Formats: sequence, C-alpha cells, structure tokens
Amino acid sequence: MSNTFPWKRDAFAGFICNMPNNVFLVVSPSRTVSRGLKLRAANGSDWLAQCSIWNESTRTMSRFGRDAWRERSATPDEAKRLAESIYREALAALTVEEKTP
Repeated sequence: MSNTFPWKRDAFAGFICNMPNNVFLVVSPSRTVSRGLKLRAANGSDWLAQCSIWNESTRTMSRFGRDAWRERSATPDEAKRLAESIYREALAALTVEEKTP
C-alpha cells in the first residue's frame, strides 16, 4: 500500500480513507465482536471493501466505482488494496469520460 492512501481505524472495527472530492474508501469485517465498549473483527472474519462518494446537495452516499460486495478478502490489507484498485479504476473511467467528445 502506498502512502497516498491515509488509512485510519474507524469506530466499527474497520478502516476508512478520506480522499479528495468527498470520496471515502471503506474496509470492514464481515463479522464483529464486542470487547468492552469497542468492536473488533471476529476471528476468521472476511473483509469487505467499498468506495463511496458523498453528495452534499442531497446529503446521500452513493457507490463510487464498481460493486465489489461479493469479493471477500482474507486480511484487512488485501481489502485495502481492493478498495484502492476500485478507486483508481473509477478515477480512470472518469478521466476517459471527460476526454470523450
């Protein structure tokens, strides 16, 4: 993983990365357990990756890029790489659309 993606732990046992233009990369475990007041990933949990974009005018989140909900990762690092690839693919698709007359 490169340093261009500033991943941080979130309160729900996963990770979040805030990117420019209100795009968020999110990695979360498929199962969690409660340890005191904190959530943790359950042992053997699969990891899910997604990219979302915030629309301030409608105050809603929408998917950004392809839907990878069925693609499970064994580790959080694999899921982070998947989210990063979804983000890069979506940016590349936007660039191609802008260049097309």
